[in-house]
Amino acid sequence: MLFLLAVAAADAFCGTYVGPVGSSFENTASQVILAHGDGEVVLTLAADVRGTAANFAMVVPVPEVLDEGDVTLADPTLFDALGAWSAPRVVSYTCSDFYWDGDQNDADSGSAGGGGSADGVTVEHEFTVGSYEIVVLSATGGTGLYDWLSANGYDLPASSVAILDEYVDAGQHFVAAKVNLSADPAAAAYLQPLQLRYASPGESFVLPIRIGTTVSPGEQEVIAYVVTPGPEGRVAVSNYPEATVEESCMPPEGTTDYGSFYDAQLLDAFDEGVWLTEYAWSATGCDPCSSDPPSPEQLAATGVRDDYPFVTRLRLRYTAAEATQDVVLYPTNDTNGEQVRYIEYLEELESTFPVCGVGMVPDGGECPDQGHDADTGPIWGDPPSPADNDADDASTGLCATVPAGSFAALGAALLTVAARRRR
Repeated sequence: MLFLLAVAAADAFCGTYVGPVGSSFENTASQVILAHGDGEVVLTLAADVRGTAANFAMVVPVPEVLDEGDVTLADPTLFDALGAWSAPRVVSYTCSDFYWDGDQNDADSGSAGGGGSADGVTVEHEFTVGSYEIVVLSATGGTGLYDWLSANGYDLPASSVAILDEYVDAGQHFVAAKVNLSADPAAAAYLQPLQLRYASPGESFVLPIRIGTTVSPGEQEVIAYVVTPGPEGRVAVSNYPEATVEESCMPPEGTTDYGSFYDAQLLDAFDEGVWLTEYAWSATGCDPCSSDPPSPEQLAATGVRDDYPFVTRLRLRYTAAEATQDVVLYPTNDTNGEQVRYIEYLEELESTFPVCGVGMVPDGGECPDQGHDADTGPIWGDPPSPADNDADDASTGLCATVPAGSFAALGAALLTVAARRRR
């Protein structure tokens, strides 16, 4: 209960939630969920079907031989719940939503086996999960593995051999999955996500992106929801440069298409890095809430074994040439909240929020009765009473304090060789 009390006592959102940013890249990105803790990873892969289910297939490298108990189906609404709750958002403030108390802290801290064979490939296990035929493979070389996959209907380019060799040399095994239409035609019409569980000792863990580049037509866009025990806080990437977007600012006056605005922000950001944090928050709350936080049952279904986990939403964008390594993730132990948030333009807030791409407006508009002090910055009136807050705002009655100027695939599915099966 002390943990819940600490979360509830944070500065509360007193504005109005307008809606999600709605980036067009949302529709083309592959999605995964990684739950890490207690020495294991649970990886949930959205069934990224391009075309028909009959042509869907994927290959995922894993660090150990999995058996039937390690591969299950997941509820696709997990992605809906995490996506809606963590999406970049647009909010609206008025002068009555803020007061100045001199605190300089940022307000946002808060039958696959077929019959084909190849040298050096061992079929460790074969089984069916829902409408998927699963084969777990070991291999002694990339060429043999490529030959086996090709003989069994996985249509890969010959250039895949070099990357498959890298995974084999690293001691990886492989889960190959494709759809068995005769086994369960109804289920095949709506593929459920696959969920893989495997050992991952140590603090760091891996998101294997290299294998997916073998069939990439160009850039790949990935949204990864990383769920970790609460005290570990947000997750970061250790082996690729970080990208950042300007946020907690007001898009220029007249902006109505926030999706296009954010798309432009992303294009600039990914010129400088490969990954960025779009959201990082304790899964027990949100501020402001774009949707209800994921339920305890949904969080447990991701595979995390913690009553109060932390969720980090990472967006990655890369080309095959940039993806020289799999992504290495690590917990930062930073439990401060982060979010991509934009504020609807209001002239009276120009002395409180920067304008995106411009910064603080010289002699910007001010709220009535707002004064300035050379040392402390804006001076606001008395803080609002709890009765002044929105009736729907489940807050503590304290609005956020805002110091002026302080805010600072396409194509193939992630991780997988989303191979088109030959007819």
